[in-house]
Amino acid sequence: MSSPTIDHWQGITRILRYLHGTTNFCLHIKPSTDLDIARFSYADWATSIDDRKSIIRQCVFLGETLILWASRKQKSGVTVKY
Repeated sequence: MSSPTIDHWQGITRILRYLHGTTNFCLHIKPSTDLDIARFSYADWATSIDDRKSIIRQCVFLGETLILWASRKQKSGVTVKY
């Protein structure tokens, strides 16, 4: 706070642009005194039938409210052929 840089300003403007563009998404946060952040992740190792890559899934909760859910396939690695 005492010596902000251009990177800080760019980060703030990015957050504000994101918030402005998502005003209609309606994320409802349940009232709660528990505002702990919890992250859960799961990976199924090389079970994709097509390319034998892993799929990683994760979710993040703020209290009881789901605030992030993501799933992605492994980007690189050794492809195993049988």
